[in-house]
Parts: sequence; structure tokens; C-alpha cells
Amino acid sequence: MESSETERIMMEDLDCGFVLVDFQENLAAEDGSPEEELMSDDDDDDLRYTNSVALKLTRKFPRKRCAVSIPPWQEQIKDVIKHQVLTYLPAKSVCRFRAVAKDWNNWISAPLFAHKQSVCFTEISGLFSQFPGDEPCFTPFDRHSCGVPTPSLSFLPEKVEVRATDGGLVCCRSHLGSYYICNPVTKQWTKLPEPIMYHGPKAALGLSFEPSPSSFSAHYQLVCAVVTTISSPIDDDDDDDPLVVVSFEIYSSRSGEWRVCGAMYCDGDLGSPEIVGDGLCLNGFMYWETGGGKVLTFDVQNEECGVLTLPPGHGPQGSLGFMDGELCYLLPITSRWELDVEEEEEEEGGGLQAAVIQVYGDMDMKLKRVISVDYGAREHCSRVLALVRDKVVIAVFGTQIVAYDVEAENGELIGTARDDGFERFLPYVNSLVGVKGAASADQEDYVSSESDDMDV
Repeated sequence: MESSETERIMMEDLDCGFVLVDFQENLAAEDGSPEEELMSDDDDDDLRYTNSVALKLTRKFPRKRCAVSIPPWQEQIKDVIKHQVLTYLPAKSVCRFRAVAKDWNNWISAPLFAHKQSVCFTEISGLFSQFPGDEPCFTPFDRHSCGVPTPSLSFLPEKVEVRATDGGLVCCRSHLGSYYICNPVTKQWTKLPEPIMYHGPKAALGLSFEPSPSSFSAHYQLVCAVVTTISSPIDDDDDDDPLVVVSFEIYSSRSGEWRVCGAMYCDGDLGSPEIVGDGLCLNGFMYWETGGGKVLTFDVQNEECGVLTLPPGHGPQGSLGFMDGELCYLLPITSRWELDVEEEEEEEGGGLQAAVIQVYGDMDMKLKRVISVDYGAREHCSRVLALVRDKVVIAVFGTQIVAYDVEAENGELIGTARDDGFERFLPYVNSLVGVKGAASADQEDYVSSESDDMDV
């Protein structure tokens, strides 16, 4: 090949942005290497000639020497990943991709991306937990992909108690009775106005937030179930049970106001005036478990209420959850695997613990599924916290929080819990959803390329 033709081809390569390797540096690095023995004299002459041409061109075009081109098909894949795939990842994973390129950084920080991510990613990512009087904590199911920068929620103006969650939003209440709605990832928060009714410290709360692809604004509603006990008149029989009346007050982010709902439950079928847990929201319905073995339900849109009956054996070890997009009740039953006599003498405790999770569903709460959790812990299963993707059971064995994959038949320790049963656990979605009417937002914390700051 003639010299002019060789230079023309290499110049075309440079114009396309390809990297020209400095063959002279390569030769210097390979002096005395075994590969030299494999080269003939003709090959050596050709290589020297090519090296001289490349050296001349790199001096002529110094700025393009290290430029690397990306083929069109790779650019297309890059755009698909940026605009379609990233929105299906949890917030912590998304933040890591800000360091890929400047356009990725701009796209991830855009409000439109936060909206799309909140619509596409709706999977439970972890649990917010809190013991009365302590700061909140966050336990991720996968600490490499999910997390929040400040699990204690110290960015709020006062100490709070986590009371309800839905999507990526968290409802908190201060000791003075003030309500806050926040996103722990972005640190956006807003303080709600004072309610109309007196809620009291034991008022049951439920947060309803369902992002809509057609609505850019994130709308949410906070429902408070206020329980009032009406004693019997003096002239009536003293043995009559007091009448339990449940009223509902709703805060709407659209109006920015509280209003007392016309629906009221007073049939006396709750069994106990105490609501033992905060509300769980699914498809616009609120569910609260009561101390009398009932589930109080409330239709947020139609503002209607009712009662479901829990299965026999219900108690603090069980919990409400979701399976196949419907409400279910998860109830653990502990069995024991006895070890051999020799193993019993060697191992302290005498046996391994296996749990059977009974899953009840439908309106009559009938048994629908039995899940075997063979984790092999020496402590019994004291609580079931959640069922994720219909196959991963989050349960507490003693003080260990375990995520057990039913299909893979293996468990992973993801955190620790107290053994007194007073710790509250609430599911949380690692989302970038914005908070309507946010009074403060520290965007730099979640947009930082050093996303590993989202410790948990």
C-alpha cells in the first residue's frame, strides 16, 4: 500500500474519532518480549513504517489523539438505558448513574425523571422501624441498591414518630401533634395544617399515594381514624359494652385542607376500641388491624367503611400484607426440627427452628397459601413483617430480621430488631417522588455522584 493511501485511511479514521495508538510506545514497551521472536523481518519493517505515519498524524492532530467514538448502535442502547431502564431502579441505584455522563446527570436531576421513576418503581425496598422514644431507622432489603441519606429524619424541624408510609412518602407526627409529609431520599418535606378534630396520641393514620402517569403533580391523602368510646347511660345495665364510634378526617394535598368525612362506623363489631397498627393502603383502600381480631376498612374515594374478621390465631406475631395485588394476613406457626442426640449434646439450644407462614386472603380471610421458611435459626419466628414480590418473606427470628426467598429456599440476614415486640415496622419504597408544597429540599444530597452516602 502506498504511503499517501495509508495516510488518507488513517486521517479518515481520525475524522471518525477513532483512537490512533502510538506504536512507538508499544514497541518500547515490548522490547525484549517473547513476541518479538514471532515477528519476521518484513513484519518488523511494516510495523516501523506504520509507526512513523501514526506518530506524524498524532502530532498533526493532538486534540483528537485520545478521542474515542461510540458506534451509533451503542448510542441507541445508551439512550434506551437512560430514558427507559433507569426509571425502574430504586433511588440509590439511580444516583450512582449520575457519574456516567453530564447528560445523564442532568436527566436524573430533572423533575420529570423523578415523576417517571415514582410511577415505574413501586416495589417495597425496605422497612422503616422505630421504638417508642428512639429515632427512626431504615432496614433495606438490599443495601447496595436501596437506601436513604438520613434514616433518622433529622432534617425535619423537630423530633418525630413515623406513623404511615405509601410509595416513597412518609408521614410523621411530632410530640406536639404536628404532621409532616416527607421523602427521606430527597429530604423534601411539608408541614400539614392543624386538623379539625382532636386526634389524640393513639389516633390511627393511613397514607394514600398512588402516582399517576398522566398527572405530573404527586397527590396524596392522609386519613385519620379517630376512635371515640360512648359509655352507656346511667340507667342502663352496667354490663352493657360501651359503643365504639370511629370517625374519619382526611387531609388532601390538592386542597391543602382537612375535612371531616361523613362516613362513620358505629356498629360495635370491632371487638375492641383499640386500633393496634397504623393503616396499610392498597388500591385506594385503608386497612387497620384492631385489638379485637377485626380489620377496619375505609374506601378513600367513595368514603365508605366496613369490617373484616381476622383468622383464628391472629396476634402481634401476624401482620397485614399484600399478595397477588390483594390484601392478605400473614401468620407464622413455629415448628421444631429435632437434631440427633449427639448434635443436641454439642449444640446449645437443642434444635433448629423452622417456620410455616400461613397466608389468609379474600373477604372471608380463608387460608390461601402455606409458605415454609427453612432458615435454620435457633430462635423461633416471632413476627412476620412483609411479603415482597409474593415470594420473599421478611420475618423476625429472635432479634434477626431475615429476608427468605421461598423459590430459592435461602435466607439472608438484613438487620436486627428488638425482642420485646414494641418496635413498629412500616414498608417503604425507595422513590424520588416530589412532595407537593415542600417547604425545604436539599437536592444535593440525593443528586451527588457519591451516592454511597445513602447509608442505612
